[in-house]
Amino acid sequence: WLPAAFRDALRDVGEALTLVRSLVSRPAPAMPFNGPLSDTRRVVWSSFALDDLLALRGAAGGTMNDVVLALVTGAFRAALLERGVRPPAGGMRALTPVSTRREEDRYQMGNLVAAMFPTLPVDAADPIERMRRIVLETRDLKARGQARAVGRTLAWMAMLPTPVAAL
Repeated sequence: WLPAAFRDALRDVGEALTLVRSLVSRPAPAMPFNGPLSDTRRVVWSSFALDDLLALRGAAGGTMNDVVLALVTGAFRAALLERGVRPPAGGMRALTPVSTRREEDRYQMGNLVAAMFPTLPVDAADPIERMRRIVLETRDLKARGQARAVGRTLAWMAMLPTPVAAL
């Protein structure tokens, strides 16, 4: 009996609260790269053939973003092992930008971006298992509407007075 927009807003509030509870109850584990930013950080670039990435996407039944997350997860795993750090059991959470553009807005200018917080399976040694877990994780987060809930929460926070929002 509730209007659909109101039901969606309530669902988003529930998802946002679930996310906050998760962030508080499972804080980020100590990692070699969870430190203050400094000039000692470096970036390493890699190139991959698009056809190879498209083949991986098709084989896994995921998206191109899932393939990229699997590659990044493998790089995080390698970086941890290289430093003698055991990858945390259950993986590690990451903030991932995600488009919230609807199909009907496809050719509009500007970005419509929110965030999801997938758990990257750095504990999985097998790259196929990592990819499988990422596909399942991102599908679940999308089905729950996490990106929409984060976007809506940030929009609501933008309406707060600056001192309140800063808290």
